[in-house]
Order: sequence, then structure tokens, then C-alpha cells
Amino acid sequence: MRIAVDDLRLDSLEVIHAGSETYRLADKVRAVPLARIGTEIEPLVSSRQGGSHTAPGSGP
Repeated sequence: MRIAVDDLRLDSLEVIHAGSETYRLADKVRAVPLARIGTEIEPLVSSRQGGSHTAPGSGP
């Protein structure tokens, strides 16, 4: 997962699991229970909804 974070230049990576606790797996990587996905993970905003999220390196 750390390689994915580095290669994709991610700010963070969340792994969704079936348990009940949130915990750190590595720097910038954490495990989040499915039951808490709506409260612990910031929603992504689609560019169609006026957001400005773009993939690294794909902007102007």
C-alpha cells in the first residue's frame, strides 16, 4: 500500500474492512470499518458537481 501511495502521489489511503475499529496501517494508510465510512472519510466531489478534484499530473 505504501508503494501505491507513493506511485499515485496520494495524500492518504483508506482500506475499508468489516471490523469495528479504525486504526493506522502505515504512514498515510489507515483501516476504516464499513460502518463508519460515512463519518470518517471525506466524500469526493465530482467535477460535475462543481468540485476541483483532478488526478495528479492531469491538470493544466
